[in-house]
Amino acid sequence: MLTAVFVVALCAVYGLLNYEGHRDAQTAPECNPAELAAARRSGDAAAAAVAVTRPGSMERQYAIMAIRARETEIRSAGFPSAADAFAAAAEQRLTSDGVLTDRL
Repeated sequence: MLTAVFVVALCAVYGLLNYEGHRDAQTAPECNPAELAAARRSGDAAAAAVAVTRPGSMERQYAIMAIRARETEIRSAGFPSAADAFAAAAEQRLTSDGVLTDRL
């Protein structure tokens, strides 16, 4: 798991270092398949941490917001595909663990 987090962080740092103020999703460098897999593992791990928190607790709310913040950081760094992979894996895990339901 630490390797996955490191790869996603490295991907984000690379994007920040190469940000020229005018890149958008069409011109941003994309991650390779291994980096996308790392983003998915990282999203799954972040969501798994939510599942062990008490429903309705501030700890759970914080963990869910941290997932959203991380997705935004990755996307803002210029890696929309990695952000999508991270978010999709987190959503899938949260749904399968019963944290997210159709009822709101």
